Amino acid sequence: MKKKIILGLSSVLLLSGCGGSGTGDSKITLTVWEDVNNHEMLQTVAENFIANYKTRYPSAPDIAISFVEETEGAATDDLSRDGPAGNGPDVFAFVHDTLSSAVNNDLIAPVSDPDYLLNHHSAQAVRAFTYEDIVYGYPITSESLVLMYDSSKLTASDVASYENIKASGEKIVQDVANSSSCAYYTFNFLNDVNLFGANGVDKSQLNLATTQAVNNLTTLTKEYQNVIVNGTPDEALTIISVGDASGVISSPYLWSTFKDRIGASAKMAVVPSINGVTARPFSGYKGYGVSRYSKHPELAQMLAKYLVGDLAQEIRFVQKGLIPTLVDNSSLNSRVSASSEATTFIDSLNNSLTMPNIVAMGSYWADMQDAITEIWNLGTSATDSAVAEILSTTTSSIKNKIA
Repeated sequence: MKKKIILGLSSVLLLSGCGGSGTGDSKITLTVWEDVNNHEMLQTVAENFIANYKTRYPSAPDIAISFVEETEGAATDDLSRDGPAGNGPDVFAFVHDTLSSAVNNDLIAPVSDPDYLLNHHSAQAVRAFTYEDIVYGYPITSESLVLMYDSSKLTASDVASYENIKASGEKIVQDVANSSSCAYYTFNFLNDVNLFGANGVDKSQLNLATTQAVNNLTTLTKEYQNVIVNGTPDEALTIISVGDASGVISSPYLWSTFKDRIGASAKMAVVPSINGVTARPFSGYKGYGVSRYSKHPELAQMLAKYLVGDLAQEIRFVQKGLIPTLVDNSSLNSRVSASSEATTFIDSLNNSLTMPNIVAMGSYWADMQDAITEIWNLGTSATDSAVAEILSTTTSSIKNKIA
């Protein structure tokens, strides 16, 4: 069962259900797949969209907006099942690295006014939702990895590098092995690899066994077995609560919970350097797509555009600290610049590499998580030659799969 909120013109109705349905023959219901944690936050945005629409088109049918629980990461896969069956959304929130799957499975419609996005949102955000020169997604926010830490145990100087963290005697949690996500949370060590070319769209370009990547991973596994506690960000809060670590490498989703648990001493910093080299973590974008199965495609395009506009992005920033992708809202951008937390996320974003959204990335994840796990398990016996061999073998394996 998926949680659903339906917003009509004059009231909010809380329901529970397993799919979308209209609220009467004279009313159009637009269904939005959205993370359940964002439903309440977006009520004001939806109500304003409906009111503006009725003001602009007073003779048009009434509309309602139904927010249905769906995670961004699973939206594309679930749409391939529910869209053809008539149970899918009109608009769905998704992560940009699933775009190629949505396009190649004919699930997502191109953006109706790409020039608007190009003129109002960051070029990097629009590029993340562009596939083969066509824009498909409306950018919501960007995110990259940061180090969240307890400043009563670690100082700003301590968290500047892995070397300094080791010298402090404290530990941090990082997902470095034996998980489906370790390839994502360790990419910061691979700061000179060639991952499908400069813009991440050339599947013929791939080299993981680069000089800095080899050196960084060797140092990581040989020198920091007693500094890093292997665990996911979700596991980190428990690990920190029992005193086994004082920080965690995570994406922004954890920050509000981390602050609640740690209190006033909760701080954040960019991912620490290693071997004197600035970390280059992955970054990603969340956005809205319009389903090819929508029965109201023009309205769906209007709604998706509104959901990433000034009001929506301001509410997301104020309530959850989500970094806006708008570039022409001077008031909002001033508020972002005044927030130390937001500027840290932006600094991390500026250091990052946007995850490629091409199909070949599907072959990267499984092979790379196995490689990272194998390297971590080398322990103190790790050598550059052993790490280079693992990364070279992994490069060849991925190339063979995407050839």
